[in-house]
Amino acid sequence: MINNYLKHCREALMSEHGRQAFSQFTVAGKVGVSKSYISRVENGTEKPSRDFLVRISKVYGLDERVTLAIGGFLAADTSALFNIEPKCMLFLNDLAQLNVKQLESLTQQFEDDEKIELLSKVGKNKRLSQIVSNLLLFDTEELNDLFNALQDYTRQPLGINRD
Repeated sequence: MINNYLKHCREALMSEHGRQAFSQFTVAGKVGVSKSYISRVENGTEKPSRDFLVRISKVYGLDERVTLAIGGFLAADTSALFNIEPKCMLFLNDLAQLNVKQLESLTQQFEDDEKIELLSKVGKNKRLSQIVSNLLLFDTEELNDLFNALQDYTRQPLGINRD
């Protein structure tokens, strides 16, 4: 999952800025790792460290929290929010159950910033609206992987039956 995300981001940056600006070799130099490490991460044979994901997020101009979540790491504030707002986990579960077409439709509905702002006011929690907008960046496979990672991460049972 993180491998496809990072590879897709790098390829998009290559298209936008030129192949040399974001080649594996150039990115490796900017991040402080070897080209082979970048290759192994993108091929899914190497699990990237938290530190690597933070550094590559900066190089790619990505939201660090999203990259960390896709990579199986949660920011402390996000982790705390899932503990105090169990509805976030239920919402994530619901999102993970959507097929690609349903997820695209939902994403389209939330692309209007006014709806995100409304959700923030209704939920009285700006972090919740940020989580929703970040979760809508994921595809269905990534949402399922994130849900499973969160379930493994939490020490308390989530109480969600996904069958």
